[in-house]
Amino acid sequence: MSDTPETDTQVKEDGWKMGVWVKSDFARKLERERDEARKERDEYASRFAQVVPLLVELRSANAAIGKLGEDILSDAVKLRKERDELRAEVEQLQADKARLDWLDSFNNTVTIQCEDGGIWIEIEDYKKVNDEPEKSLRDAIDAAMKVAE
Repeated sequence: MSDTPETDTQVKEDGWKMGVWVKSDFARKLERERDEARKERDEYASRFAQVVPLLVELRSANAAIGKLGEDILSDAVKLRKERDELRAEVEQLQADKARLDWLDSFNNTVTIQCEDGGIWIEIEDYKKVNDEPEKSLRDAIDAAMKVAE
């Protein structure tokens, strides 16, 4: 059997029904090309049908990745803020440690006085280090450290 049955049928019937006359070899070539094109179309349609669900999954995965990225970015911003707060707290604690170490260096010859809402530091034999009272113990120690330098 031939691979161009439509052309074979027309040739056997002794002519073309539509009245268009082309050589049978050319008609066979066109029929083969058409059949090949249909076969390719069907193969591509089958492949496309297989790819579409994958594309839907990919789109869904991309959306999930985008959401995950947003969550990670949000968490990173929170972590940076927390890190900065902790760094500030560490700096404050280190400054407090330096204050306490400075006070400790006087071997119990430091007096801290609180009067009238103010705080003074006196070192050795009740010598005032600063004349003006400070509002907080930290400020009083800092002022005493500056004067004692």
